[in-house]
Amino acid sequence: MVNLTDRGDNDDKIICVHCDDPMYDDYHSVNDLPDYELREIEWFFEDYQDVMHLDVDVEGFLGTDKAHESIQMCRERYRDEFPNGLSST
Repeated sequence: MVNLTDRGDNDDKIICVHCDDPMYDDYHSVNDLPDYELREIEWFFEDYQDVMHLDVDVEGFLGTDKAHESIQMCRERYRDEFPNGLSST
């Protein structure tokens, strides 16, 4: 997971690949990625901020446990916001 701040707010980004992608068979955590791939991901978000004129700070990478925690928190916020699911109207 990329830990970043967007305009002062936490804005984590989950890093994932397709489960059947043989190129990443041996990768199970962001910690398994080579340094050059981590730098490419970091540069992507830094370049994105420049193009979009956003104030984004890439604060580093967090492992699988933190990514799962972040996903769970987002799911709980969604359930709180939409307790009956989304309406079709």
